[in-house]
Amino acid sequence: MAAKVAIFVSNRLQRPAVALLCLMMMQMVFVVASCDGEPDMAVGMARVAIQP
Repeated sequence: MAAKVAIFVSNRLQRPAVALLCLMMMQMVFVVASCDGEPDMAVGMARVAIQP
């Protein structure tokens, strides 16, 4: 009985879960696409200010 309920809930939430994942992926793509890279820096490097 509990397994049937779990499967029903799982099947019922599949579409909203996939839609949420797609929205999250689109947000990540837009965030990465809007970043301005610096041409003289390698990928993955960051500029850090050194405090005296």
